[in-house]
Amino acid sequence: MVESVSQAQQVYELGPGISPPVVVKAVYPTTTKSAIAIIVTMACVVGLDGKAGQIKILTSPDKTLNQSAIEALRHWVFKPGTKDGTPVLVRVKIQMWFMQG
Repeated sequence: MVESVSQAQQVYELGPGISPPVVVKAVYPTTTKSAIAIIVTMACVVGLDGKAGQIKILTSPDKTLNQSAIEALRHWVFKPGTKDGTPVLVRVKIQMWFMQG
């Protein structure tokens, strides 16, 4: 998992020559009692193992949903991003939607 990235491992941002990770499996948190959709935006580093690490909340209109969003993202599986065809660590933004059930 990418939780402790060593200094020798470079984390890439999306840009020329860097392809984004692709979601293979997504797990979503339980629904809320809200009448509208609530979006929590997170940043994470997708590791070579396809797991999200270094998860950080960027925006959240309802702080009570943050932990649920983080836990759900920890269960996502990605095909790692690549640099010139070689798998690399890539920092991405993820929007997780909470919908009324």
